[in-house]
Amino acid sequence: MNGVELIIDTNILIYLTSGNSDIAEIIRDKQVSISVVTEMEVRSWPSLTKPETEVLGRMLNQFYISPLNESIKEKAIEIRKLTKIKLPDAVICATAIYFDVPLLTADQALKKVKGIDLILINANF
Repeated sequence: MNGVELIIDTNILIYLTSGNSDIAEIIRDKQVSISVVTEMEVRSWPSLTKPETEVLGRMLNQFYISPLNESIKEKAIEIRKLTKIKLPDAVICATAIYFDVPLLTADQALKKVKGIDLILINANF
């Protein structure tokens, strides 16, 4: 769908905004998408500096931002009921499942979600 190859979690987008070149290498040449929830989380990040805000704006223009739809909403509800993870995390996971692509994250708690292809990185990456 839409050529999406990878969904990235909010923590990954924050690492990228901070200039993490290792993660930049992982996503290079991939069609990357984020959930609209990720966009909301990262844009409301309280400690976002002006230079990071500028970098973030350029990055967001390169990514497909997936809106909520009925399928994602229902899957997020199911995930939340089964795992009790936070609702934003459930929506992000549901988005990856909807597109049937891996989710790149540093959030170990998402291992509880069944039916998702996770690419977990070390939080100290």
